[in-house]
Amino acid sequence: MDALVDVTEEERHWLLHNIARGFTDYLRVYWPPVWVEQIFESPPRTYLDVYSRMVKLSNLFPEFHDRRCREALSSARHVEFSLEQRRFIMAREALVIVAASEHGRFIGLPEVLPEHLQESQDYFARVLLAPDRLIASYRSQGGDLRGFAERFLIPPPIAEIRWNDPILAEG
Repeated sequence: MDALVDVTEEERHWLLHNIARGFTDYLRVYWPPVWVEQIFESPPRTYLDVYSRMVKLSNLFPEFHDRRCREALSSARHVEFSLEQRRFIMAREALVIVAASEHGRFIGLPEVLPEHLQESQDYFARVLLAPDRLIASYRSQGGDLRGFAERFLIPPPIAEIRWNDPILAEG
């Protein structure tokens, strides 16, 4: 499915970056890790229309009621994820919730994201779990890539991608 609104990757990243920053501001994050779990426990008022309806992921996606999808979701519940993996998955899903909210629809996320949903979710999750200002602070205190994933509680492959994000070099 093609995006209904044609935006560049840079524009999409700018938008996702600012949404992630809004979440970290809402959570009043001053040092890592970003406790993304709090977004689900106490969501921002802007997104309550979706969170209040969210009992299961399938409530957001009616197509998951398909038999094969139900079986896949059931199997996935038995997979053991590390804390870091679970946090990354939650951060990715937070973007889906934003897009499904009245606010997300108003700012056009359903028109902008479809063609690049997976990449957008990954980017959003990386920025949410490792905000620019926290990375800058971590680096200024002598932190390096070796301890980054552990300090920010993110999967090492994700940490490496975020550590090398070109936007960090610009700031």
